Amino acid sequence: MKCPHKLDADVVRYVEYYGDLMRRALKGVMNSSKHDGLFGPSCLDHTSNLIAVYGSPTINGTSFGQSLGDWYFNHTGRNDSQLLDDCGELPCNHSHPCTSAIR
Repeated sequence: MKCPHKLDADVVRYVEYYGDLMRRALKGVMNSSKHDGLFGPSCLDHTSNLIAVYGSPTINGTSFGQSLGDWYFNHTGRNDSQLLDDCGELPCNHSHPCTSAIR
């Protein structure tokens, strides 16, 4: 599927700005000692299809559902499950057709 939007320079700058704010906020969760779970795919459409069995974003091969189960049921033995895409300033998770258009 092709990206339905034209991604001009203003859109790219806003995505960079939003991404920077989001990474800063999520690092606070990752540095917390509260054992909070986190699933943070770096994609443009990260909220509409997280729990779908097929086609949802993954991080290092792990889906949101798997990550949630690992955290809730303590499958990791650490009582946490924190996955965050770390790919720089622009979205990199290829679950959305516009990801390649913005890079």
